[in-house]
Amino acid sequence: IGFVSAKNWTAYTEQYLYRNRIILSETTRYQHIVLTESRAGDIACYINGHLQFNSFDEYIYHENLVHPAFAIAPVHKNILILGGGDGLALREVLKYSDVKKVTLCDIDPVMTELAKENPALSSLNNGSLQNSKVSILKNSALLPADTTILEIANQNKTLQYDFEPVAEVEIINLDAAKFIEQISGLYDIIIIDFPDPNSPDLAKLYGMQFYQNLKHKLSAFGIFVQQSTSPVHAKEAFLCIGRTMKAAGLATVPYHDNVPSFGEWGWWIGGKSGPFSESKIKEKLENIETIPVNRRYLTTELIKSSLNFGINQLNSDEVDITTTANNQVFKYYLQAWQR
Repeated sequence: IGFVSAKNWTAYTEQYLYRNRIILSETTRYQHIVLTESRAGDIACYINGHLQFNSFDEYIYHENLVHPAFAIAPVHKNILILGGGDGLALREVLKYSDVKKVTLCDIDPVMTELAKENPALSSLNNGSLQNSKVSILKNSALLPADTTILEIANQNKTLQYDFEPVAEVEIINLDAAKFIEQISGLYDIIIIDFPDPNSPDLAKLYGMQFYQNLKHKLSAFGIFVQQSTSPVHAKEAFLCIGRTMKAAGLATVPYHDNVPSFGEWGWWIGGKSGPFSESKIKEKLENIETIPVNRRYLTTELIKSSLNFGINQLNSDEVDITTTANNQVFKYYLQAWQR
C-alpha cells in the first residue's frame, strides 16, 4: 500500500509547503522545480524551495535586468544569457530588432524544456524559446561525458506573440562556469540570471575566477549585468558580489528596485575596467533618454532613481571577496537570510 500510494502521499505533503495550488512538481538531476497557481491565476516558480519569480510582478525584475544594459551598450548584436532557463529574460532581449544572435546557457535541460512546452511558462515568456530559430551547440568537446544538450526543433507554425522573431537563439544546457571558461567568441551584452548564492555550488558562480573568465568574453565595450540578491536583506552578500567583480578587473555600478514578491532587490552592471570606469557607467545610466521597446514598468526616470541608495547602504567594514578557496558570499547569504 505504501509503495503504491507513495507518490500521492508525497504530493499531498508537499502541498502544505506552498500557499497556492501546485500545478507542477518535478525533480531533475540538478534541482527540484515547483510551479504553483494562485486563485487569481498568478504563476510562481520555485527551485529547491526558493521563489524564482511570480507572474504578478516578474516583469519588474526582468525589465530591470535587461533594459538598463541595453540602454548603455553601444552594440546589441551578440547576446549571452547565463541562467534564465525560464525564457523571461530572453523575452525582453528579443524585443530589440538589432539583436542578431542570443546564446542562452542554463544547466538544466528540464527547465528549458518546461519553458518551451509548459503552457503556463510559454505563455508567460511569450514563446521566447519557440518564436526564434534554435540551433544546437555541436562542439561536444565543451561538454563533460555525462552532460546532455537539449535538442529543440525549429518551429514552423505561426505563433501569436508580441514580437516577431529577430534573432537566432542557441540553447546550451551546460554549467555556466564551464561554458564561460571554455567557449570562444565575444559578447556585446552578458546577462547573468542565476539563482541566489544559496549553496556552495551556486556561490562559485559569484567568485573571482568566474568574473575573470567573464571579463575575457566581453567585447571591447561590452556590458554585463547580474542579479545580486537583496541589498537590504542580504547587504553583505550584495556588497561582496560587487567587491569580487572589481577585484576581477570589472568596473561596476549597483542599482536597486522594489519587486513586491522579493522586496528590495539589487543588480550590478558594468564592463571592463579599461574602457569603462564606475563614474562613466553611472553617467551613462543617468543620461538615458529613451528605451526604444515596449515595457510594462520600467522608465528612464526609474533607472536614474535606482542608482540612489540610502545612507550607509553601500558601506561595509568587510573587505573580503569570494574565491575558490573562500566561499564568502555563501556565508554572508546564509547569515543574512537566517535572520
